[in-house]
Amino acid sequence: WPMLAVLPTVEMAKRSSRGRIDPLIADSAALKERVQPARSRDAGNSMLSKEFPGGILVLTGANSATGLRSMPARYIFLDEVDAYPASSDEEGDPVTLAEARSTKAKGHLHDIWQAETKAEAEAAFDFFIETYGVKYDKAVAKLVKDREVLLSFYDFPAEHWKHIRTSNPIESSFATVRHRTGKTKGCLSRKTGLAMAFRLMMSAQVKWRKLDGANRLPEVVQGIAFKDGIKQLQAAA
Repeated sequence: WPMLAVLPTVEMAKRSSRGRIDPLIADSAALKERVQPARSRDAGNSMLSKEFPGGILVLTGANSATGLRSMPARYIFLDEVDAYPASSDEEGDPVTLAEARSTKAKGHLHDIWQAETKAEAEAAFDFFIETYGVKYDKAVAKLVKDREVLLSFYDFPAEHWKHIRTSNPIESSFATVRHRTGKTKGCLSRKTGLAMAFRLMMSAQVKWRKLDGANRLPEVVQGIAFKDGIKQLQAAA
């Protein structure tokens, strides 16, 4: 998802990128896999822009109205708000300008994934592209590239939609493993690391609950067709 980080000034945003974000990426193997070095051709990694699979982080200053209007943002991070200027390039309160990037675009994004049918979602998707495609080309390009996958949940039972549309089950399931393997980095062999991860998952599963519509899983496995979340009955031959 597109993310916007706002610091008091553009210069502070650059310093934060050099002194905090770049070292964080360099020290994290997981981040280095996702964010290409700035020196790589077409890496999408510049001083104020960090692209990665599934999203982009843009840094700007509260003193730049142009930067605050640069893209629609799913998430906004406001840092050192007390040091923000009263007005950004005489266009108004920088916090209000930044939040406007989220509220309007967020509502249009919700129109896509909250649509009752795939046809309605496709129409909302087209509207989003038409509305934001020129001004926010990078963010829209990310969505367009993954369009088919993003809307594939309509081909599954409606009971499963909320599980498919979120990464929480994956993140929550592996959180306990990630936290412990991170702390023991370098202390375990591959074999003992796998054994520890297995035992942690076995322990964590005690707290798991069944997916909504678990009775639909055999139908999905059998390849039974669903359209807009509704099971399609095959006509008799």
